[in-house]
Amino acid sequence: MSEPVTPLKVDVLKVIYKNIFSVFYRLRSLMESCLSGDVLLSQVDFSSLLDCLSTAANLKIIFEEYIESAEESGEDVIGVSEREFSEILEMAKIIEVSQKIKFMHSGIWTN
Repeated sequence: MSEPVTPLKVDVLKVIYKNIFSVFYRLRSLMESCLSGDVLLSQVDFSSLLDCLSTAANLKIIFEEYIESAEESGEDVIGVSEREFSEILEMAKIIEVSQKIKFMHSGIWTN
């Protein structure tokens, strides 16, 4: 018996991707500021930043692959397994929270 599939509209993926893209680059910018010494974070904050950046990078890549695959096949809807859909939702929650986290005295929107 095959695993149930969750349909995802490509247009919706593109809207979500745009937000992921923005958050990813803000997290990456903050990481670059940390690595250059412009921003000093505690080990806990730095670890949290690494986790958030890693999650954003992974989700960005996953969405790029989905969108590219859909465009190549000319489909408006793609199907993903329920397990994969659940993992995407968990990563999206982390990205959402990363926009609200204060890394020391700064968030990703003030860097």
